Amino acid sequence: RLGSGTASSSTFLRGDQTYAEAGGTNTPAFNAYLSSNQSISSGVETKVALDAESLDTDNAFASNKFTVPSGKGGKYFIQGAVTLTNNSGDVSNMGLAFITIHKNGTNIGGDARVDFRNNKGSGMTLVISSILTLAATDYIELFGSGQIEDNPIFQGGSGAVARTYLLGYKLLT
Repeated sequence: RLGSGTASSSTFLRGDQTYAEAGGTNTPAFNAYLSSNQSISSGVETKVALDAESLDTDNAFASNKFTVPSGKGGKYFIQGAVTLTNNSGDVSNMGLAFITIHKNGTNIGGDARVDFRNNKGSGMTLVISSILTLAATDYIELFGSGQIEDNPIFQGGSGAVARTYLLGYKLLT
């Protein structure tokens, strides 16, 4: 006789000789975005005001940040994107721009960075992602900065055209 428990079409025999159901859920999961443009100061690192959600399985996204719910610690995939431009749409004097993910108020140590000095354009989108080990009550925020003349902004949008967003989900491990 193999294992303890009941074999069925929805279970598998684990290495410890017990039967378990396959699968699981990648929750909590969230997708928050900036719904309208956010004015920023040129060259100043600024918290992104993520004011709308398309997904929040555990009601864990509020006040522009994701907070890990009690009992839901583990490894998480986190991704953020910021589209930087200005009110005129001509950023011919755009300089250095970057975005960062912060955990509990501190930069996790990496960034997405681009230097467009002396290059014409209408804006740029930076994307950053990471796999983080998070415990209950840890929180994640998105920050960005851009050296852009003429009223720099984080560009907003909605749904499939959300240009500035933060998303994440718990990984099955």
